[in-house]
Formats: sequence, C-alpha cells, structure tokens
Amino acid sequence: QDETRNTKWSKARPIAPATKHPMMKLYHLAGRAWSYITNNMKSDNFVIAHGGMVPQFLTEAETKLRGRGHIQAVVKDIEGCFPNMDKNAIRRALKEELQRITQTTNYDAISIPKKKSVPCSFKPTLRKGDVRIPFEDLLEIMEFALDNTILVDFDGHLWRQVKGIPMGD
Repeated sequence: QDETRNTKWSKARPIAPATKHPMMKLYHLAGRAWSYITNNMKSDNFVIAHGGMVPQFLTEAETKLRGRGHIQAVVKDIEGCFPNMDKNAIRRALKEELQRITQTTNYDAISIPKKKSVPCSFKPTLRKGDVRIPFEDLLEIMEFALDNTILVDFDGHLWRQVKGIPMGD
C-alpha cells in the first residue's frame, strides 16, 4: 500500500479552486450556489451530496429497485470520478436543473448569504452582504470554469485540463 501511496503522491492532481486564482471570490460564490442547487435537486435519479449519505442512498436504491433483479453496489475510489466526468453531460445537467427551477418556482437567480452558516435561497433577500447571481451568469461561470481549468505541474509547466474536472470543482 505504501508503494501505491508513493506513486499517487508524485502524480499531479488538479484540485480546485486554486488559492491564488484571480477569480477566487467569484468561484467561491458560484460554488456555494451550485452546491446548494445540486444538493436540493428534485429528481428521480439517485443523488449523493457527500459520503455520509451512502447508507441512505443504498437503502433508497434497494427500495426503488426491489423486485427488478439482482442489485449490486460497487464502490470506486473518488480519484477516478472527477477526471473522467463528461463535460457536456455536466453542462446539460446543470442547464436542465436551472430550467426546471425557473419553470417550477419562477425564480431565475440565487441569493448567496455572506454567512456560510446561512443557506442560499432562490428568493431575493434584503440581508446586508448577500450576493444575488442570475442563473444566466451561473451558467457562464460554469462554462468558463469547464473550459479554462489550468494547472501547474511539478516542473512549473501550465496544462489545460481537457478531460473531466478538478476534484472539488
């Protein structure tokens, strides 16, 4: 296991957001908004927001799929997830979710509170320090982030990530 760990340690792994990124504040706000949106998706699909939800996910999956045949759960290392995500599928899913929210709620923007302990809201707020981002801008930020992920390798060379997304992006 030490050999595996040593091999992974020297491998470049894009992790976002970069601490010195010039758009760090914008990415942080957009990240909070997207996290709120994806964690509250209304869908027939199985959505796991964090690892602590796996037991609940497996119970729900078994309940929904009971009687349809053999059920098997395979756990894979998260390392392979992000770098292999299809960028076009991400684009399509996020656009569809924002369209669904607009159609069902008539909201076309999201409010991000200054305090991290306060959840985001689709309803406009009057709290001082809250930032309101229109869905159209959220989509543009997402498009930019997907197409402009640049990382520095251990030799100082710049690389554009063309496949997948950075972990945590």
